[in-house]
Amino acid sequence: MGLFDSYNDEASVSGGRQQDQTGTYWQRIDEIREAAMFKTQAPYLKIRKTTLHVVEDPNGSAQGPGTETTEAHFPGKYDFMERDTKRMIRAVLGLTTEETDSLNRAMIAKILVGLTPEQEKAMAEKLSLTKEQVAELAEIENSMLVGRVAEVRCTRVPMKDKPDKFFVRQSYIREVSWDELVGTLGEERLKAFGIVAPDHAEATS
Repeated sequence: MGLFDSYNDEASVSGGRQQDQTGTYWQRIDEIREAAMFKTQAPYLKIRKTTLHVVEDPNGSAQGPGTETTEAHFPGKYDFMERDTKRMIRAVLGLTTEETDSLNRAMIAKILVGLTPEQEKAMAEKLSLTKEQVAELAEIENSMLVGRVAEVRCTRVPMKDKPDKFFVRQSYIREVSWDELVGTLGEERLKAFGIVAPDHAEATS
């Protein structure tokens, strides 16, 4: 079996980075974690998603259901990562702008990637959180966006310094309710994607 002599057992189906194509989709958020650039080891936020349904395909190039894509958010001087992740949280959790802006970095981290008790305690001490803020942090569910289905609009945007090159901008619009998912895709198709009624379905239906 010469073909498999050099087969890498460590290769992961979640590896690589396939970008979203232009369109509006219903996407399940499969994973959110801190990752590192291959060459520089600089940290960034990696979000893996699975497309379940195509809502709009303006250019005829949208990815189909079942496509796994990845988006990356990099920290920088213009606070793009901070703004993008806060907008994502606001849309998926249905928060107001004021509620979202009141979240401190420990709360954001716990919502996105989750915190161990030790990390939670360390961040609370580093940020000098009050007892009330510590209590609020403790009530937040770890990685609470993972597993939810969001409506996401993806557009190609030219880079400021390189107008001949583009990046994909993901705009999170809202969480898609369980009733909408069942009404559009049907329970059998949802089961094929490994999706069952979430604990919070009643709140989003």
